[in-house]
Amino acid sequence: MAASTDRRTQYTRMVLKDAFLELIGKGGWRRLSVTLLCKKAGVARATFYLHYRSLDDVLSDVLDDAFRVREGDGETLCTQLARTLAAGPLTEESFLPLCQRAADDPKYRPLFLDEDLTRPLLAFLYDRAKDPMVPYIMTAAGLSRGEAELLFRFLLCGSFAVNAALGWEQNDRWRAVQGTVLRFKAGGLAALKRK
Repeated sequence: MAASTDRRTQYTRMVLKDAFLELIGKGGWRRLSVTLLCKKAGVARATFYLHYRSLDDVLSDVLDDAFRVREGDGETLCTQLARTLAAGPLTEESFLPLCQRAADDPKYRPLFLDEDLTRPLLAFLYDRAKDPMVPYIMTAAGLSRGEAELLFRFLLCGSFAVNAALGWEQNDRWRAVQGTVLRFKAGGLAALKRK
């Protein structure tokens, strides 16, 4: 009995999340309501509240799906970043920032195109990536944890803004700009370490 209940729960949550993403793409976060979501998903409000307390909870669940990072992937990201910085120009196989990984998926692209979701996306990304990135920045720049945390926030927000300005499209222009940004970051980290 528990297995069928679990499958029903997973299915209902999936239907709600898919409807959520579709509605974000059509009308945005500001226009979204529990009533509208339930109607789109074909579920009763009571069913919604069995699974989520609010739309913020659905957003959190959707972000967990969009940025699914397996155990150890943080270290892999840092290793890829270090290799890319050493190699020079960006290629198709180069380090791909977390935000761009999810934005490349058409299912999750509406999250990135909705300016009202910028703050929750950045908060989520910071929380998800700080454990591997802050120690990397501490070592690369010779900074304290507090300084590295603030610098990581700065780098994350800046990278997000650049990707947004480029329309989240990964193409030759994007690679050229990202290469410049990475060289700037590497140069800045090295300059801090020398100081």
